[in-house]
Amino acid sequence: MSKKVRKMTAEWLDIPADVLTDVPRIVMLGNRQLQIENYLSVESFCDQELVLKLGKGKLHIRGDQLWIRKIYTEEVVIDGKIGAITFLE
Repeated sequence: MSKKVRKMTAEWLDIPADVLTDVPRIVMLGNRQLQIENYLSVESFCDQELVLKLGKGKLHIRGDQLWIRKIYTEEVVIDGKIGAITFLE
């Protein structure tokens, strides 16, 4: 199914875009935890920086004492002091 058809289907059925498309869903709990769905891979990681590859571009997370609490095929949970989140194309 093409991206255009998925987007139109999501709009027509009033389904959130992240359900039918490959856009990331990001939930931030204060500045202490991030839950990210629909990522492709972890490109780099250390306690001050994490880079995730997305369907389109990358997600760059900076902070202190970062660590991966959970990692699954399509979801990752990051704990620590989140300082900045940047989308890179």
